[in-house]
Amino acid sequence: MTLVLEPRETVSRRFVWGVTFAALLVALLISGIVIWWVGGDPVRSFVHIVDSAFGSVGVISDTLVKATPLILTGLACSLAFRRIDARLADWLMQASRRQSRWPWQYPNSTVRQEEIRGSQTARPYASSVLNLPGRL
Repeated sequence: MTLVLEPRETVSRRFVWGVTFAALLVALLISGIVIWWVGGDPVRSFVHIVDSAFGSVGVISDTLVKATPLILTGLACSLAFRRIDARLADWLMQASRRQSRWPWQYPNSTVRQEEIRGSQTARPYASSVLNLPGRL
């Protein structure tokens, strides 16, 4: 018997919501076990967390004030990593075609290894790789 794994063409919304809900339940279960293990009451702890975050208008405002920098930081990181993923995927496709070196050694096909050896050419090269203005 052979098992063949294939990616799905489409993923249903019900499946996505089910996986999200299951992950939430598992996280609550594990944290509840840890709270119970150290001698606390998991139900009271979860009720206190929800009440402290969403109990009144002032508490909701405080929650949003504290959460906004975290949300914006996460958004900025996700955009940056998406850009890095796109660059890395592009480099991997090029590397698979031509047995390339590391991407920081050869950002384009015109740079040769002899050009980046030695201190005279390494500084302008590093400046161009890091997209820095001028020289290092």
